[in-house]
Amino acid sequence: MKTFSILLQNHQYKSLPQEDHFKITKNIFSVADGITRDPETSIYWKDKSREELIKDYPQKSGAYLAAKFFCSSFNKYLSNKEINQKNLRSAFIFANNQIKNLNKRYIPVPDYLVNDFYACVASGGVIKDGFLYWGAITDCGIIVYDKKGKTKFQTPDYMEPFAKYISKHKGYWNDPKRRVFIRSIFRNNSKQIKNGKLVSYGALTGEKQAEFFMHFGKVRLEKDDVIIFHTDGFTPIINNENFQTILSKDFMGIKSKISSLTSKLISQDIEKYGKEKTLVAIKL
Repeated sequence: MKTFSILLQNHQYKSLPQEDHFKITKNIFSVADGITRDPETSIYWKDKSREELIKDYPQKSGAYLAAKFFCSSFNKYLSNKEINQKNLRSAFIFANNQIKNLNKRYIPVPDYLVNDFYACVASGGVIKDGFLYWGAITDCGIIVYDKKGKTKFQTPDYMEPFAKYISKHKGYWNDPKRRVFIRSIFRNNSKQIKNGKLVSYGALTGEKQAEFFMHFGKVRLEKDDVIIFHTDGFTPIINNENFQTILSKDFMGIKSKISSLTSKLISQDIEKYGKEKTLVAIKL
């Protein structure tokens, strides 16, 4: 196997701390995206500019701690376990429980605002005996491409049903009632069913309810397949028409090509492409 990784911090707001994390341990791979926290300021943001809010953002971010705890715990758990889908699930649960311990220390009683749970979303997997065993929660994804750069497998965006539902209901994120409502009612709540569809989302907060939102699977791999684990910051770049073209090139040269494409897209639309992003790529 050949591997490389890319981790890029937020280009639009460069003073924000790093909140993505990844870890590679032989044939075990994980990426995690710490969930953005409220700034340490008034809970009312209506009259504050983005610059003011960013200035008050916690530089020692609990979101990063959650992401780091996930990757370290996930990889460590699987390093001495038989690789199968059951143990992949156990590794996610183990990592979520480590985040639970983190929150017991720092956020024993969440208020869903400044003192909301430290949390992350993540994807991870193991390549073993010609198979990819994978797990994911929310909008961290996994993709398998064949040697021609065509998509063989891709996890869906598990955040999409919630995003579509909530976009139709009026409210503004700068309203603290809105933030409390979403975090306390829709996050890790499997009972939010509207018109027969689940419209809530999952996050690794340490809550047991997060287990409902974990997804797992197994994919047969072939020689020259490329496997990618990524956080949501890379999603619009992966969806760009030039990305798959790059994947059909020499693997050890595509890191620089992906980096060049990313820089170009950021310069064209920093709002769309500029958020923090992580990608881990593996070729058999």
